[in-house]
Amino acid sequence: MDLCKDGYHRLWKCTGQPIPENSSRGGYSRLDLLLVVAIIFFGGSLLILWLSRTTTQARRTRCEQKQLVLSRAIDVHKLVQGEFPGWLQGGTKNEQRKLSWGATILPWIGRPLTDAEQSGKVPLDSSLRGPRGEAFDRYRQSQATNANATSDFIAEFLCPEDPRMIPAGNERNGWMSYVVNAGKPDRQMLAGDEVPDEMRNGVFLDYTRDHKQRMTIDFIRDHDGESYTLLLAENIDAGLWSGVAEHELGFVWNDSTPAILAINQQAGQSDGRVAFARPSSRHLGGVNATFVGGNGQFLSEKIDVRVLQQMMTSAEGPASQEHSVQTPEEDAEAEP
Repeated sequence: MDLCKDGYHRLWKCTGQPIPENSSRGGYSRLDLLLVVAIIFFGGSLLILWLSRTTTQARRTRCEQKQLVLSRAIDVHKLVQGEFPGWLQGGTKNEQRKLSWGATILPWIGRPLTDAEQSGKVPLDSSLRGPRGEAFDRYRQSQATNANATSDFIAEFLCPEDPRMIPAGNERNGWMSYVVNAGKPDRQMLAGDEVPDEMRNGVFLDYTRDHKQRMTIDFIRDHDGESYTLLLAENIDAGLWSGVAEHELGFVWNDSTPAILAINQQAGQSDGRVAFARPSSRHLGGVNATFVGGNGQFLSEKIDVRVLQQMMTSAEGPASQEHSVQTPEEDAEAEP
């Protein structure tokens, strides 16, 4: 079929004229290509942003789950010993090496509890330990022969957002991201002795001191309640889980000197002072925290320090859940 003879003389191929640059036969124009590139770039940017937020949220959720694992290990310890562990304790009568709260609960991490054990209907079998029991044995053996006992890397002790989760070399030290509610700092006296903290100011005490205070779940239930008393939080300025200093193992509050930094204030810049014994994280806007009852909450870095103190005390009157998440700005707006 000859298109030129059949009346299709308007076709460019019949006239012999050159095809103009704007002819559709020339393919996509530059504007079309730029539009396609812009759409791909915009869509890719949205995808990257979504993936970043999803990853960040997943890490925060994983951090919450790790706190819940530690909270359950503390529950097992309470059932075995009838009391909370101290943030520091002296071990058994034959072994006077000091044990941090993290070292103390190592055998119970991942140790499942049956409903009957949880309710107290059957006694808990203390010979049945979790997968971290071997790490506890290695640490105790190391303590017996070395004053500077080595501590294994324990994944449950590190938040995924903690920069120390990714070591500079191939070795991973026994860092700890999580800290316990240690109430007010133990007071240092002129003679060099420390006055132990009072039970009502927090949850975890120093059991190496010469006093008979032992924190029990009944004490908290009879006062502020499990759902209103903080148990755990995170602090990227905490030390090794084998440490023995209060500012390395716990978070504290104080209504006098030394002043304690606010949540996330100067995060990652610890110089070893007790001022850094506060919750901090790489999470945007606050930190994960867990209460004695096992309920979790994200604490805003703008929370009023007085509200945080109320949430830490175990016998001072409960802070309501609604008030506990208000910021100073919100409180100011609520005033007439």
